[in-house]
Amino acid sequence: ARRLRARRTGRLAARPGHSIGAHTTHHLALTAHSAETKRREVSENKLSLERLLRQRVHLFSYPYGDFDAETVTTVASVTVVKCVAFRNANVSPPPGVLSAADATA
Repeated sequence: ARRLRARRTGRLAARPGHSIGAHTTHHLALTAHSAETKRREVSENKLSLERLLRQRVHLFSYPYGDFDAETVTTVASVTVVKCVAFRNANVSPPPGVLSAADATA
């Protein structure tokens, strides 16, 4: 996988119909880590993107499509509004997470 560079990320975010969402700083499988590590990974990535884009980031994608109740709660506590999880190219949303139809809307 290629990493998006700051300039390209900013250009994509400025395009009509595009939104940039948070992920994690180090692409960890969050369910395998403590609540503090989860919170740090999500919040640092979100804040970094908000500084880069100069706008609020409200979207989040779970690394590896993996989540549990604690991970969902942690992501919500970082003021992320909508989340999506992809598993084997299928969308598998937990309660309160985007469905496939919402993700493309």
